[in-house]
Amino acid sequence: MQVLLVGEAPEIAASVHALPVPMGVELVRAPTPEEGIARLARDPFDLVIDAATPGAWLLDQVRANWPGAARVAVLPPLSAPSVSSLRSAHQLLASRPSPREVHELVIGLQRARALLDGPELARLVGAIDSLPAMPQTSAQLAGLLRDDDVPLETVARVIERDPGTAAKVLQVVNSAYYRGQAEIRSIHLAACRLGLRALSRVVLAAEIGEWSGHAAPVAGLDAAEVSRRSARAARIAAQLAADLDLPGDAVTPALLADLGPILLGLVAPRRLATMLSQVPPSREDERLADHLAGYLLGTWGVPSDLVDAVAHLGEPTAVERSVGIVSVAYVATRLVRGATPTPDAVPAPGRDRLWLRAGLRAG
Repeated sequence: MQVLLVGEAPEIAASVHALPVPMGVELVRAPTPEEGIARLARDPFDLVIDAATPGAWLLDQVRANWPGAARVAVLPPLSAPSVSSLRSAHQLLASRPSPREVHELVIGLQRARALLDGPELARLVGAIDSLPAMPQTSAQLAGLLRDDDVPLETVARVIERDPGTAAKVLQVVNSAYYRGQAEIRSIHLAACRLGLRALSRVVLAAEIGEWSGHAAPVAGLDAAEVSRRSARAARIAAQLAADLDLPGDAVTPALLADLGPILLGLVAPRRLATMLSQVPPSREDERLADHLAGYLLGTWGVPSDLVDAVAHLGEPTAVERSVGIVSVAYVATRLVRGATPTPDAVPAPGRDRLWLRAGLRAG
């Protein structure tokens, strides 16, 4: 993995150099943005870390000219992320990140790039003019949650600054899966009920859902139908997970099930049309779309379990040995798409019980 570090950031450089040699990470340093651009023009890089540029000039150049590179902005000391950095960076780092943060960043990106397991997917990623950055509220939350002692009030204020996202979050958390006995009427109460990590996933799903609504028509999909389908899949996944007493979050993968097809429609509309003409879609087409979505989420630094769930939504056996949240999300998304789940896509242990709860015929 080729990493370009632009600017003076000795802590980040030391953390990258401390990574185990078998990981194959090579760090190149460029003291100034101009030298960084010159290096990018000569050599390909998987990751660009900008610790030198106020605003987002350098990362904007990377986004426009080298869209396959992941983009990370290093925030100045005691600085909140700017709108431009949130728009241009896939991830944000504090000015003096811990070695653990840097290691998680690099390892997460390596996991994401491992999904580029064939020339076609790599070509599709390169065909995207610029991989979208993580939505703004989610990016801000990701920064806040690096501090284990961040106050709930601070998190709630960040979410409430975006009324549309806040409303969507309250809608999701008031589903039967999350709510419990009492209706949740505020973001603060949602944070108390769900916990900050789970809440951040709901926010991410809400923001991606909004982006998907804008992108779906461009990709040739019906935005209203995508929204309805995602909501139905989430409800079914929530009910199945509760019936089976499964730990973990089955709702978010179901909510994000159309992210892959939307991305595929943006870069390969004919391939998406072929995929949608088959019920169920071919494993090859489905895997391509799911891996594309998983790659994007991994580039954003989304937790690895969610990346794996979305990247392997059509083939739960790739990540589960027994029925779990990925299998549940797979069945839910199949049902709302009018397709019959394939038994061999789901691990055998627990499959009969899942089939029974989903109203499917065994075998």
